[in-house]
Order: sequence, then C-alpha cells, then structure tokens
Amino acid sequence: MPDHEDSLGGETFGDDAKSNRAERSLGDGATMSGDTASHSVGEQSTFGDANVDDELFDDGMELVDLSTRYSEESVLGKGGMGEVILATDTRLGRKVAIKRILGKAARSKTAVQRFLTEAKSMAELNHPNIVQIHDYGRSADGPFLIMECVRGGSLQEKCKAGPIELDDAVNIFSQLCDGLAKAHAAGIIHRDIKPANVLMTEDDVPKLTDFGLAKDDAADTGMTVEGAVIGTLDFMSPEQRQSAELVDHRSDLWSLAATFYQILSGKSPKVINISSIPPKLQSVVAKALEESKDDRFQSAHEMREKIILAHSGKMDTSRSLGEGECPQCATRNPPDRKFCRECSAQLQVSCLGCQNGMAIWDKACGECGAQQSPLVDSALADLKTAHDRAESLLADLKFDEAVEHSEVVGSETDSRLQQYATWREDFSVRLESSRKSEHARLEELLREAITHEQAYDYEAGLQTLKQVAPSLKQTTVSGIDVTAFEINEKLTTKQSRFKELEVIVRGRVTKRDIGGLLQFVNELLFLKPDHPNVLKLRAQLEKRESQLDVRNQQIISQAQSHMHQSQFDAAVKILDTIAPEYQTSTTVALRQQAAAEYRARAPITNTFGIILKPIPAGTFMMGSPADEKDRRNEEQQHEVTISKSFYLQATEVTQAQWIYVMNSEPWKGKQFVKEGANYPAVHVSWDDAVAFCKTISSKEGKTYRLPTEAEWEYACRAVTETAWSFGHDKNQTFDYAFCGMNTWKSWKRYSQQVGLKKPNAFGLYDMHGNVWEWCHDYFFKGYYIQSPSKDPMGPTSGSLRALRGGSWRDKSHFTRSACRGRNDAVYRSASVGFRLVREMD
Repeated sequence: MPDHEDSLGGETFGDDAKSNRAERSLGDGATMSGDTASHSVGEQSTFGDANVDDELFDDGMELVDLSTRYSEESVLGKGGMGEVILATDTRLGRKVAIKRILGKAARSKTAVQRFLTEAKSMAELNHPNIVQIHDYGRSADGPFLIMECVRGGSLQEKCKAGPIELDDAVNIFSQLCDGLAKAHAAGIIHRDIKPANVLMTEDDVPKLTDFGLAKDDAADTGMTVEGAVIGTLDFMSPEQRQSAELVDHRSDLWSLAATFYQILSGKSPKVINISSIPPKLQSVVAKALEESKDDRFQSAHEMREKIILAHSGKMDTSRSLGEGECPQCATRNPPDRKFCRECSAQLQVSCLGCQNGMAIWDKACGECGAQQSPLVDSALADLKTAHDRAESLLADLKFDEAVEHSEVVGSETDSRLQQYATWREDFSVRLESSRKSEHARLEELLREAITHEQAYDYEAGLQTLKQVAPSLKQTTVSGIDVTAFEINEKLTTKQSRFKELEVIVRGRVTKRDIGGLLQFVNELLFLKPDHPNVLKLRAQLEKRESQLDVRNQQIISQAQSHMHQSQFDAAVKILDTIAPEYQTSTTVALRQQAAAEYRARAPITNTFGIILKPIPAGTFMMGSPADEKDRRNEEQQHEVTISKSFYLQATEVTQAQWIYVMNSEPWKGKQFVKEGANYPAVHVSWDDAVAFCKTISSKEGKTYRLPTEAEWEYACRAVTETAWSFGHDKNQTFDYAFCGMNTWKSWKRYSQQVGLKKPNAFGLYDMHGNVWEWCHDYFFKGYYIQSPSKDPMGPTSGSLRALRGGSWRDKSHFTRSACRGRNDAVYRSASVGFRLVREMD
C-alpha cells in the first residue's frame, strides 16, 4: 500500500516524514529536489495554527456517522492537522481513503473552506486521470472526504529511481494532459501540480489529486488574497511566483511541463537545463516552459499533441512542392505544366542535382489559374477547426460526433495537408479507449447508484450520478435497463418526498399534533425502513392507536346509550370527543343520526319570530376538490373544525323582520324588487346587516352576528361533500334553489319568497340561491392556504367582504356550497341579503 500525503498541513507521511528534504503543499510529501528543500507557500495562512481560535465557526453541516458504512482499517498517514485512513465501504465492497482535518483546523472557517474547495472541485471532475471523490461531509471528528483509493504510490515515488523511461514518461504526461484538460473545461485551475500530487494506480495510470488550492474561475470565492503566493515553488510558473492573482489555466500547463521535465531528467525544475532531456523533446518542452503565458501552449490538448508529435518524430513539416491536385477545381497538375509561382507565367527550372527541367506548380493551378497558397491555408484552417471541434467533443464524451469531425481531418489526402495525420491516428486510439473506459465507468456508477437506492440512501445515489457526464445521462449499458437520467429522476422524487415527510413528522411531533401521524410515519419508513427514531415513533403511535380503538368503542357504547334515552345532544357531544382522524364509518354515521335527531327536535323561535336551527360543532372539508366542475382557484380544499355549536336562521332575513327590527325599507322603489312580508330583505349593505345584528342583540339580550364563511359553508353542506348539499346534479337546483335557470330565465326577475324550496339536511332553506348572503369575513383569494384549521374568522383586514350562496339572477354553479363571492361593505343590490347566527349560551 503506497503512502498517502495528508494535504492538511503539519507532518508528512511514510518515510518522507523523516526526511529533511521534504516539501509541503498543505502537507504533501517531498518531491525530488536534490539537497534543497522546496516548500509550498501559502498554507500557513490557510491551515496554520495562527489565529485559528479567532475563526471558530459552525458550518451548519449535518453530522454523519461514518462507522455505519465504513470500516476503518489503518492510518495511511497523519499530519499535524489531519489524517488519511484506509477503510472499506461495506455497502459497495470497495477500498476507500478517508481524508479529514482534525482539531482546531476542523473548526477554522478558512481551513474548512479550503478543504471543501478540494471536495467540490474534485467531485465535479469525473475523469480516469483525476482521483475521484465519492462523498464529503462532516463527522463528529471533523470534515471528511471519501476518496478513491489509489494503490500504486505517487509519481514522486516513481521518480526516486531516476528518470522514467521515455515512452512511459510521454504516456504519463499525455494522460495528465487529458485530466487537466477536463479540469480546465470545468473552469477549475489546480495551482499546485507536481509529482507528489499525482497518484499512480497499480496499472500505472496517473491521477491528479490534491485540489485543495484549486480555484474555480466561474465562482471565485475571494479566498485568494491579492499579492499572495500559493503553491509549490519549484513547480510554480513565473507569474504564480509573483502573485496568485496572475494565475490562469496556462500556469497549470507550466507546472505540468515542469513535472514532465522532472520525470524525464530526474532533476528538480528549480534550475531547468533543457539539454538534460531527450533532444527530440527539447524544443516543445522549452516552449511549454516559456516565461510569458502568451508564448506557451494555450491548452492542455495542444501541449499534448505537440509532445506526441515530437516523440513520434513526425513534427509538422512545410508544405510539399511536388505534384498535386488543385483544391479549387480538383484538376491534377501534370509534371510538364510549368509556370511562375509569383505571376503564374509558364516556367521551367533545372534540378540542382541532375540539371533536368522540372515543373513548379505550387503557386497556381494550370487548369483554372487559382492561387494555391491561400487555398492551402484555408484548407488548413478548416482542418484545424475540425480538429479543435473533435477534441472538444471528445472532452465532452460525445464520441460519435467526435468521430465525424475527426474523419474530416483524416480524409484529406493532399500531401500538403497531412499535418494532422499523426494526430488522427492517435485520436482514434484515444477516443476508443475513452469510450470503453467511460462506458465501463458509467456502468460502475449506475450500479453504485442502484445499490445506494436499495440501501435507501437517495442522497448518496444522487451524488454518485453527478459524476456521470451530461452527454452520457441518456446512454444505456449492457445489463442495466435504465439510464442515469431515469435513475436520477427516481431518486430525486424519493429524496424530495423523504425530506418533505421528515419536515411534516418533525413538525407534528414538536406540536404534539399526532392525530393521523401514523400514515406519514409509515410512508417515511417505506422510503427509509431503517430509520431508528422513526421506527421508535411508529411503535409508540401503534400502541396509542390500539388504546384509542378501545376508547372509541367505549364512546360508541355511551353514545348509543344516550340515543336510546333520547339524549341526542349528549350523544353528539361525546362523539365529538373522537378526533376527526380517528373517526370511522360507524362513528360518523352514528353522529349524523344523533345530530339529525337533535336538529329535528331543537329549533328555536326568538322574540321577533325568527326561527333558528341548531348547528352542531364538527369537522368538514371546506372548499372544493380539484375535479369539481366550475370550481375556482380560490376554493382550495382544506379541513376545518367548527368547535362550538351555534344557531343559524332557517331562512334569509325577510322584509317583515327587517321592518320590525329596523323600522325602515331600504328596498323601497328599487328595480328588480318584489315587495312583501316573506320576501328577503334586499338592498342592505354589509354595514346595514351588522347594524341589524347589533340592534336585535341589544333588544333581545342575546348575541347575534353574521356567520363566518366557514360556519356558512359548514351549515350549507350539512355533512355532505358534494357540489351542492343535495348532490352533484345541477338539475336538482329546481327543487332546492332559486337561480338564473328557474327565475331570471322565467322572467321572475326578483328574489322569491323564502322557504319555498326544499331545505338541506340541517333544515335550512335557500342556502343555495335566492339572494347572496353577507358573511362576517373580509375576503382574500389566498386565505384558504393560510387559514387556521379551527374556527377560522377570515383575514384581519381587507377592502372587501365575503358573500355566499349565489342568487336568483346567477347561473347554477354560483350556488355551489363552496362558491365564494365578494363586494364592498357598502354595496347594495336586489340580489344581496343575509341571515343571522345566534351564539349558543
């Protein structure tokens, strides 16, 4: 097992910890630097002990118990501020490296930010040449990373034996270019590339690691201080040595070239002697190590290509001046065609070797006279575009599209356009290798995500799927019949519902609102069966349910006894002690029977001759279901409890009753009004209706008022859940309601006498139609969403007052139980009246 550098500050690991030559990049082991130490700078302000206590903070991360999934085996390395542990992921059956910071550093805002920067940077980079981050978070011991366990040691250790064999060095370098290109494409700059930060697999696959100093160009957090120098000096680009603010992706290219120099020469890049590397690579490595960023290679792909070309001995050559085909007209120029390169005049020159005449055709075509050099330049530009596009598509893992663009480059046969021939061969090999490895990686990730789902760890599954490249989200692999996209959708749905249920259950438990909680608990356990606290809660709730069942049976027996003695009010009251969520069809039916008997036997008539029906307390669904025809958005269905019984006037207030109490006739002489003692009192505003309530309360010594919207709808429904109290069939409104279809259309264009239609189950007349009825509440469309579930009184303020019931001039759907109206408190109309509530003593 190779040593792992801790990248956390303090001591290094393994044998290098004993060496005086060790360098530190936030704690990494020594690179080869002869007798001179090469230190990473910047870590003291990041991970050092200075002023840590001044930065103590709580990052709000949920604590994770790593022992439930990971079996720790040994310490791979330990430094002054952290450690790396070898462990087994018991769920997925694989070795992992757990990296964490400890002590004061774990409570330092800056240290944790740097640590999480590494986690987030690496987690976003799914590439075979970058060490994979499987997970990160915070345990009781501090923040942690769960990393891929790479078993082949570091590139630094590989360098200790001296220069690496040329073919192997170029292979390692080219793979690191690929990994670095992936990071740069994601906008991430490593800033500390060196042999110690390259881990090797047992198959000699190099992997970039330690992104603790990485910078995300697209989301710079401002952690880099202007003028600060961060990185490892021997491998720093010239601009990075001046200031971290000057660093861009080309600085990484310099550091990678310096790393390449060391593995080729076996010497530290602190002093670079370009002659110490193989001659055929000297010019390209020298270019990669230029002082100015603009004079270097501008991308990892470009640098990789030039190194491979130089190594193959097929560097770019000048265009051939031999016989060829015209790119403009496709004519093949014969050898005896002779013309001047500059003016296209016919010309013959002698060969310097044999003195024989030879044709020169490079400048213009003998058939059409087209200038050749611009055409060749244009063709080269097109090939470069196709080349660049192919590389970009390969980086994005869009393999089929990349093949199409590379074929454009590979199909060119003109001897002057063969600069990319070597690239095309290499590209095909790389593409197929990448396709194979990425599909294998995709299969691994899909199986890992499915395993997490089977373990009910949806968050872990989603984190795993983040490693799938966007271009592979819809790709299928052998043996798995779902794509990453489909698994992600499924996991997202489950995770979202799981979190929603956690909030519901936690909130209900906190409020001690446990009625009906068991159904949410069971759903939560379906999504996560091993949740210990919820399992305990379910056991408690099931025990309570059993006890309530026994109690409910006792209540039913007592209610039946009361009913046998004609004590219907007592039966209703005792049945109301059963919480709504524990009502059964038996208790509901029994209560309805008792309430009906009570209502039938207990109406009252006050001193003004007004008949009032008793309305028992109860719970109902206020509003309308989503599928009810002609419903409005403001009718969102929700459960409401009316906690106190009350009296409600059996009819709307009549003209005779108004005159008796108020001694006035506000409807007198108004249009669309039929005058008569038993017709509704109309042309009364909300203010007028309230005044009537106050007057009759004063005269009788009882409390009269307008009903709330909730009381009105509860009384209107009379224990029904249909659109009207009589059912869903609007044609039955002829029997129960005066509305447009049987009044306005029949030329009876006024309200009708009260009590002529059938009453509802509570014995109330004209709850549907005849006249709109004022309610106590202010009106607000969105009130139902925020309404309390018990005795809602409406908004505390507003500009409009609520109306209910519809009228003689409206279509039938306005007379539905849930339909809501509104108008100004001063509004008067021939279609607006009211009825009274009298509170019970």
